[in-house]
Amino acid sequence: MAKPPAPPAASRRRKSAPAPEDGADQYRLQAVLDIVQDAIISIDSEGTIKWCNQATEFVFGWLPAELIGKNIAVLIAGMDAVEHTQYIARYLLTGKSAIVGRRRQVPARHRDGHQMTIELAVTENSIKGKPVFVAVARDLTKTLSQRAELAVIASEIEAVLDVSPSGIALFSTDGQLRHVNRVFMDQMDWHQIPDRCGVDVFEKHVAKLADKNAALKPLAQLLPSGSDILIFEEPRHLVLRRTVKTLPAGGLVIFIQDITESYDVDRMKTEFLSSAAHELRTPMASIHGFSELMLKREFDAASRREMLETIYRQSSAMVSLVNELLDLARIEARAGKDFRIQPCELPALLESICAEFKAQRMITLIIADDLPKVWADKGKLRLVIVNLLSNAMKYSLPDSPVELRVGLGDHGRVEIHVEDRGVGMTPDQIERIFDRFYRVDPNGQIAGSGLGMALVKEIVNIHQGVVSVFPRPGGGLRVRVTVQAVTDEAASGMTEIK
Repeated sequence: MAKPPAPPAASRRRKSAPAPEDGADQYRLQAVLDIVQDAIISIDSEGTIKWCNQATEFVFGWLPAELIGKNIAVLIAGMDAVEHTQYIARYLLTGKSAIVGRRRQVPARHRDGHQMTIELAVTENSIKGKPVFVAVARDLTKTLSQRAELAVIASEIEAVLDVSPSGIALFSTDGQLRHVNRVFMDQMDWHQIPDRCGVDVFEKHVAKLADKNAALKPLAQLLPSGSDILIFEEPRHLVLRRTVKTLPAGGLVIFIQDITESYDVDRMKTEFLSSAAHELRTPMASIHGFSELMLKREFDAASRREMLETIYRQSSAMVSLVNELLDLARIEARAGKDFRIQPCELPALLESICAEFKAQRMITLIIADDLPKVWADKGKLRLVIVNLLSNAMKYSLPDSPVELRVGLGDHGRVEIHVEDRGVGMTPDQIERIFDRFYRVDPNGQIAGSGLGMALVKEIVNIHQGVVSVFPRPGGGLRVRVTVQAVTDEAASGMTEIK
């Protein structure tokens, strides 16, 4: 039998090699996979590496040719490397895996031995009925390091914001509150950030806290950059400077500075100057008027004497007022540096003061037994008690009793009580009693400058004591002054100054 003719050479070539089109597609696929920055590795059911792209060297340090034929365990860190083959077998048996079909962060091992963290995604395929796994790995070492650095920077910034004396709030581009510091929370009386707190919610909250008599600008009027003053009366008195600035990337930041103290000091200075001018004007007008009369007209001796007595009385009132102003200013300026704080015997001091008032009124003096010495500037403490007794007598009837009582209080302190049965004070009046030039008698029928209790408070504060005022049951007023007793415990907190 004759043999069939051999096929043409061209026909043999087409059967022994892939078609040109197939070879081009494979080449293009290989080229694409090689320029991908993630490592792509193909393994069989035994965990043997069958193929990997060029990025494998960048991620793991292995050349693709070095890895082919090795077990994938060389790229796995820790106990997972030992048990990896069991993982594959278990997956093929049960179909359950914590990695296949998912994306996870797992530990891996570089060729030089150092451990790294990779993001791993594994998919399963089948070639000629056999399972093939393709793993895509991305090195997260740099990313995680950058995240850690950013987290540190963020925590540092947050710490700086939290220690800032100003309140700071950041709103995102969609108008939602993104960050506030603790000062801002306190200023807004927020115990926790409200849910979905937008700019509108913030503005409504500010309107709720703001003084209804003060003008309140909408936030939109301050944009893109501006400031205004907020005055809160609830839950406490606050004066805040609010500064708003639009951020370049969108959103806005609000800075809130507490200026309550400076604002109130400026207001008090204005009121102080007005009150001082008013207090000085009255006696000055009398002095000027009567002296002018005496210069321009002739009066009999009795009239001249009466005018001179008025001039003397009014000038004495002016001298007293100026002296109290100077005393108050000196004490504030020196902050107690000229005080002579030393152990002081209270009984002898109190008895001498009561003796001075004996011609005006009998004062009931009650001194507890075994009363310790106190830390005090004797002269300044005398001024405190004299002021309190003078007020008690001025605001009560001439025959009304005044009581001066001294005893040992709590925490190693000595308490001095001055009680009267006079007109007393309302709670609102008691709240203002230490204001300068404040007087319970607004008509001026009772002599006084309105500086006595302010002076008392300054002196007691420097003695590290407390002065308190209470309405007395049955009428009148009780003032309590505490000073530090001389004890071993007190010796560590008070220093003798000579």
